[in-house]
Amino acid sequence: MLQQDYRNRPFVNEELWAGKLARALRAQPSLAEATGLNYIRIEQSPSWEAERFVEEEAARDDRDG
Repeated sequence: MLQQDYRNRPFVNEELWAGKLARALRAQPSLAEATGLNYIRIEQSPSWEAERFVEEEAARDDRDG
């Protein structure tokens, strides 16, 4: 039932891109080996960077506003 619901729901491009990136990161052992990070931490880092970017843009808009 749950699988069928997911098959039928619409996806946004960003969600599809995130899935592609996650699969690529899991398939690329050299990234984990090079950084010493596990895959969960590697996958979380772009989210952290995106959050910081949004916060910085909001702060800049408030100053320029």
